[in-house]
Amino acid sequence: SSKGNRPELWEKFLDVLDDKLQLGLLDHMKRVISYHFESDILYIQPSSDSDYQYLKEGAHFQQMEILAKAALEVDRVKLTHPDEAKE
Repeated sequence: SSKGNRPELWEKFLDVLDDKLQLGLLDHMKRVISYHFESDILYIQPSSDSDYQYLKEGAHFQQMEILAKAALEVDRVKLTHPDEAKE
């Protein structure tokens, strides 16, 4: 039951978070509703408003984006609110 396209890349991202001991981020990433890789952007839909608020917060978002860029060769990370319907 995959939460998005390219599950192997997503697993790689989770492994990197684990290796770097980014356990707060890792917990939030494990709970996402969905993720989607589209060209050089990683879209993430957190599972709850509180997860969304946590990930959106400057330092957390920056850390997540830096690690995603390094591990996944994406240029940007975009968060989608859990209440937004997936198109």
